[in-house]
Amino acid sequence: MVASKELYKEKQEEVINEFVSILNLENKHKYSLYELENSGEIQKQIIELLPKINKWFSLTVLISSGKRQHVRLPWNIIINKVLNTRYTIESNVEKLNINNKWIISDVYAFEKKTE
Repeated sequence: MVASKELYKEKQEEVINEFVSILNLENKHKYSLYELENSGEIQKQIIELLPKINKWFSLTVLISSGKRQHVRLPWNIIINKVLNTRYTIESNVEKLNINNKWIISDVYAFEKKTE
């Protein structure tokens, strides 16, 4: 039996490219959880990709996308699962000044893996 990773590699790459475009990862390499939580447009675009994710990715990604109503930040989990083949994603907690208000938020740094 061939793993879905190999069987659907081309289609998975298309979905990954859509994620890269949505997050503008060619130009922006860091996102705070606060920023992702408050960007309805990014969340909407990611949620719209769920049919493709369900079709072309393995069970571990499907579990995240299939239980989205039970998970507080399903799109965040999906980002990590889908992009981890192309990007190393590191998370740190940082203090951010947003509109003259200090908040503590996870910050995700996306570093493209060398091929």
